[in-house]
Amino acid sequence: MVKKKKILTIAHKKKLSENNAKYWLGKKRSKETKEKISKSLIGHKYPKERNEKISKSLIGNKRSLGFKQSKESNQKRREKLKGRILTNDHLRKILKRNEKSSLEIRFERIIIKLNLPYKFVGNGDMIIGKKVPDFINTNGEKIAIEVFCKRHKEKFRGGLNEWKEERENIFNELGWKLLFFDETELNKKTVTEKMGGLING
Repeated sequence: MVKKKKILTIAHKKKLSENNAKYWLGKKRSKETKEKISKSLIGHKYPKERNEKISKSLIGNKRSLGFKQSKESNQKRREKLKGRILTNDHLRKILKRNEKSSLEIRFERIIIKLNLPYKFVGNGDMIIGKKVPDFINTNGEKIAIEVFCKRHKEKFRGGLNEWKEERENIFNELGWKLLFFDETELNKKTVTEKMGGLING
């Protein structure tokens, strides 16, 4: 006797998916299980048609983290955000999610070693004219610092020079001095020279 393949309805599939999600909620696979699954998948390839089908189904899906959205979807998102003025609270919430970059960590280590009066505020702790500097002076002086990668800044907002000029103008208008450090300047000697040799102790 040959068993007929059971055809599941959409509602049934949805229910199975929900039950499976509930089962794994809060559970973690052991290291041994993860290694076992990883070994079993070595050399395994899915059919090309399956990969294409999944790729198409994920286009424009905001919940599909790790997958690129379509150009049309990205364009719509940019148009929606264009001209939108974010409040300081909104900026803080956005920036709180971001961890320190490798360049910010390098600079922070240098100022700690040199005992310079500056602290990290790139998480939104300090907002100046809707702009968030990476570091600010802690001795009451209005000095802010930006740490950046040249190659990255050249790719947006009209390029590196325009980005620096725009940011510097905003800070200067509010009485702040702004210093810039790119990835090639993150060493004790350059930091000391650009900071005017302000080293305590």
